[in-house]
Amino acid sequence: MEKALVAREGLERLDAEGGEQMPTLTCVTMQLGHEPGFFVELVGRRGRAPVRLHGVVALDGTTELIPIAPAAARGVQIPRAMVYFETIDLDGDGTDDLIAHRRDPRLPRAEWIDVIAVRGRTLVDIEGPPVAHEDPDVDEACTGTLSETRAGSATHLVVAVSASTGESEHCLATGRHELALTGDRLVEVATR
Repeated sequence: MEKALVAREGLERLDAEGGEQMPTLTCVTMQLGHEPGFFVELVGRRGRAPVRLHGVVALDGTTELIPIAPAAARGVQIPRAMVYFETIDLDGDGTDDLIAHRRDPRLPRAEWIDVIAVRGRTLVDIEGPPVAHEDPDVDEACTGTLSETRAGSATHLVVAVSASTGESEHCLATGRHELALTGDRLVEVATR
């Protein structure tokens, strides 16, 4: 599947630090209503520009259920920013959404999540919360963990921050933050 998708999209492999070859294809199974498929992320380059593409293909590995298109989520310009994907039905509509667990290897600790929601035949990138962050150049640090909790047919995300220098662009305040996917936004529904 990787070879065919890379050729079809006209991508070349993207070399990571130290000459290490990065995987070009990452895929995870998901449920689109009653139809199973593979969410795919293709990473490579076209000419000199790095490219990160997202889409959903059928189990045959070629039929596009959701067209493969440029990814819009944060961190796409950082070649090794992706850690892993997780599928879960966040809004209770019977179709899996994706949680993109990301990190920035340039900092001692920089972890956040984004959500990729399925809306018909489109993937919608939704900015998620920071989970942990430490930047030695500024006085900003936080430590948190991510978990999930059921809320009827939906699943909420919970970021439990055990230590924080205060709420900022990179950190949530100390406490438990419960988030729900509402439309095309993650909304904080409970804080303790």
